[in-house]
Amino acid sequence: LCIALLKKPISFGRRSGEDVRAVFLMLVPMERPTLGVKLLAQIARLWSDPRAVEELLGLTTPEAICAYLRERVFNIDVPLTASD
Repeated sequence: LCIALLKKPISFGRRSGEDVRAVFLMLVPMERPTLGVKLLAQIARLWSDPRAVEELLGLTTPEAICAYLRERVFNIDVPLTASD
């Protein structure tokens, strides 16, 4: 999982008029598609909480962002291994 938190939001053609403030890139092995679905669900759950979004966007170091995501996103019920 790679996340880019944008200092300057960009317009991405959304009808609601909201700009994009974060970009997620997720790579999942083809033989483990459910892992990607579970991870995407966790990210969607996080992003649906306005307070969590503001907390995440307020973080300023990669270490803080990683710690936050470990706590809030990576609590899925399958173990992640180096091969994942």
